[in-house]
Amino acid sequence: MTADILYGCLVHAFIKMQDINLLCFDEAHHAKKKHSYARIIKDFYLAEPENTRPKIFGMTASPVGSRADAAHAAAYVPLPKVT
Repeated sequence: MTADILYGCLVHAFIKMQDINLLCFDEAHHAKKKHSYARIIKDFYLAEPENTRPKIFGMTASPVGSRADAAHAAAYVPLPKVT
């Protein structure tokens, strides 16, 4: 399902955020301004209690803007601890 379709389903209450276990965002670098990814997060995800929010898996091949040095930015990407 596309982000636009999911957003519409959430707006019209066909789907509720608490019914979602995992949100997968491809091209997650678009999750800003008025993109559907950002609207889903702002309008629905953040409104949920933290312990009931779905996990988010964001994928991108463009982790930095075109004005940033990719090697420098990559040095500051927080990586999860593996246990």
